[in-house]
Amino acid sequence: MSKDDFKECGLKIGPATLLAKEVRTLKEKPKRAFSSYKSLKEVLTEYGIDGNGIGTIRQFPPVSDLQLEDDDEELVHCVKEIKRRLGNMGRILADSNEVMRCKYISTILHASLYIVKRITNKELTLAPQLEVVGEESTGRVD
Repeated sequence: MSKDDFKECGLKIGPATLLAKEVRTLKEKPKRAFSSYKSLKEVLTEYGIDGNGIGTIRQFPPVSDLQLEDDDEELVHCVKEIKRRLGNMGRILADSNEVMRCKYISTILHASLYIVKRITNKELTLAPQLEVVGEESTGRVD
């Protein structure tokens, strides 16, 4: 579709131009579905990460110097919950079962969201994203 096609559908010039550009890009180099990758190592290689596990992915640097007190109620609750889960499920390794990792990540995510809501006084909600769209790939992920 061209910019004019999108304009005929009622889009303004800006969005019509962006969509037309994306259509041209996808025709030249279609995005690959994440499900088509055979292994995690293949995905990491695609994104320039040397290794075969998630432990090799560089961590994001914090963007705020906001300090959280050790006795923060939500933080204490989060740590207790993780310790409870560790007692029931055992230690997590960088390349361990995804479901096991998600149990820990979910606990941390919910506690973090609650703390951010409290600090910012904003109403935030957690909504699952069923598809991921990136520069190289797109599609459902586990």
